[in-house]
Amino acid sequence: MMTWTWRTWPDPLVDFGRELYLAWQLSRGRTLYVDNAYFDGPLSPYLNALWMKLFGVSITSVMVANFIVMIAVIALLHGLLRRAAGRVAALVGALLFVAISCFGRLVPCGNYNFMTPYSHHFTYGFLFSLAAISCTHLPSRLRGRHVAFTGLLVGLVFLTKVEFAFAAALVAVAGLLLRTGSERPDQRLRLALILSCAAASPAVIAFSLLVLRMPPAAALRGTLGSIYWTLASHITSLPFYRAGLGIDDVRGNLLLLATGATFIFLAACVAVGVAFASARITRTRESRIAPVIAFVTVIALLMFTLGSPRWFDAIPKALPLAMAVLTATWLVIYLRSPRETENSQVLALRIALCLYALALLGKMVLNARLYHYGFVLAVPALLLLVAGFVSWLPAAASKRGADGGVVRAVGLACVSVLALIYVGAMIPLIRNQQHPVGSGPNAFLADERGAAEQIMVEWINKNVPAEATLAVVPEGAMINFLTHRANPTPNSIFMPPEMLVFGEDQMLQGFKSAPPDFVLLCHKDTSEFGVPLFGRDYGEKIGNWIRENYTPVVKVGDVPLQDPY
Repeated sequence: MMTWTWRTWPDPLVDFGRELYLAWQLSRGRTLYVDNAYFDGPLSPYLNALWMKLFGVSITSVMVANFIVMIAVIALLHGLLRRAAGRVAALVGALLFVAISCFGRLVPCGNYNFMTPYSHHFTYGFLFSLAAISCTHLPSRLRGRHVAFTGLLVGLVFLTKVEFAFAAALVAVAGLLLRTGSERPDQRLRLALILSCAAASPAVIAFSLLVLRMPPAAALRGTLGSIYWTLASHITSLPFYRAGLGIDDVRGNLLLLATGATFIFLAACVAVGVAFASARITRTRESRIAPVIAFVTVIALLMFTLGSPRWFDAIPKALPLAMAVLTATWLVIYLRSPRETENSQVLALRIALCLYALALLGKMVLNARLYHYGFVLAVPALLLLVAGFVSWLPAAASKRGADGGVVRAVGLACVSVLALIYVGAMIPLIRNQQHPVGSGPNAFLADERGAAEQIMVEWINKNVPAEATLAVVPEGAMINFLTHRANPTPNSIFMPPEMLVFGEDQMLQGFKSAPPDFVLLCHKDTSEFGVPLFGRDYGEKIGNWIRENYTPVVKVGDVPLQDPY
C-alpha cells in the first residue's frame, strides 16, 4: 500500500497544509492561540513542531513521525483484537485497517489517511486512547500504576479532539468499574481518585504553560480546545456538520442503516444455517472441504454486486446499531459470568472496545462511513464487526454443533469483497495524482490543482523576497509552507467555520494590524458549508478590504472565487 500510494497522500490545498504551517510557525517560537489562531487542543501542533525542531522543517519529517504513530496503532489494534477475539480476527482486522485507512484515498480530497491526516488530533487521539484501553485491560490484576498511566493517557487524549476525549473517558471509567467489581469500596474509591488526578494532570500542565504566554481566559479556552466550541450551535448547525452527523436526511439515512443492518443479519443467518447443514452432511463439527466451498461460493455470489456496491455503502451505516447490539450482548454475558476469571477479563475488554467504537461513531451516528472522518472514527466498529464474523459467531456456532469453520469462511469472504471494493475505489483516485508539487523532502503528487499550485509556488520563490509575508485566502496554507513565506495575520484559514469561531471583524483587524506584503486568492467552492464563495457569500468585509488595498500582479488559471458558469 505504501509503495502503490507513495507520496499521493496529502491534499495540495486543504487541511494538511494548515497542520504543516502551524508546526513550522511554532518551531520558530510563535505561540499557539496568540500568534496563530486555533480552536482545537494544543497537543498535536506542538508535537509536530517538536518533530520539525528535531528533524528539520519538511513534509518528510512529519510523514516519518506519522508512520511511527501508524505502526504503533497497528500494534495496539492487533494486540487488543488478539486478546478479545483471537489470532485470526487480529490478523484480518490489522490487514483491513492497513488496506482502507493507513494510506488510502477514498475521496478526491486527500488527508484522510495516517500519513498526512487532515488533523493530527485524529491520529494522536486514536493512538493514546487505544493505549489507554490496553493499559486498563492488561491480563494481570489492575493496580494503581496501571490506573495512573491510563489516566495520563486519557488526559493526553483530552488535549486532542472532543470525540476522542469522550470515548477515552467513557472506556476508562467503564474499564475501572468492570475490572474492580470485586474490590472493596475504599479500594475502588482510591483507584477512581488516582484515575481522576492522573487524567487532569496533562490539562493542568498545558494550562500552566499556556498561561505564561496569554491571559488565563485564552489559556483555558485553548486547553479545552474543541470541547469549548462543540457547544457552539452556530457552528455545529452548518450544513457540512449536519450532513456529517446524518441529520440532514434522517429518513434516507435510517433507510440505509436498515438496509445495512438487514444485510449483516442475513449474512450471519446464512452463515450459521449453512454451518449447521454442513455439520449434518459431514457428520462432524469441523470439516476441511466445507469452509473452502463456502468461501468460494460466497465470493462468487458477492462479485455480482461489484457493479452495484450500494450494499457495501450501506453496511457502514449500520455500524452504530451493530455496536449497540454487541455492547448489550457482551454486557449481559458479563453480568451472568463469574468475576475475577480470565474469561471475565476478556468480556470486560470486549465491552470496552464496543463502547469505544460506539462513542466514536457519535459524530456520524446516522451517516457512518469508512471514507472521510471514518478513516479513524469507523475503524474500531468495522474491526469488531469483522471479529464477530470470523471469531465470535463461529465459536458460538461450534458450541451448538455447527461447523464454525464454515461461518468463518463466509465472514472472510464478505470481508475480502468489502476490501476489494474499497481498494478498487482508490485506483482512479490514486492514478489522478500525477502532478508533482514541491521538491526534495517537500515533494508529493497531487491532482490537477497541484499543477497550478506548483506554478504559483515557483513564481513566489522567484519573484517574492524571502522575507516578504503572504496570506492565502480563503485556504491554502500549504503554499505558505512550501514557499516558507509566513502569514503575518493570526489566521491562516478563512473558511466559514473559522469565520464563525473567530469572527470576521477580528480576522479583518488582523489584516489591518499586520498587512501582508502579498495576498494570494485561491479558488475554493465552499457550498458544503451553505455559502459558495469567499468575498461574495461570506467574508465580504475581508474580500472588499483586499480589493481596495491590493492590485493584481499575476494570475494562474481562471479568475479565482468566481462562479464557473
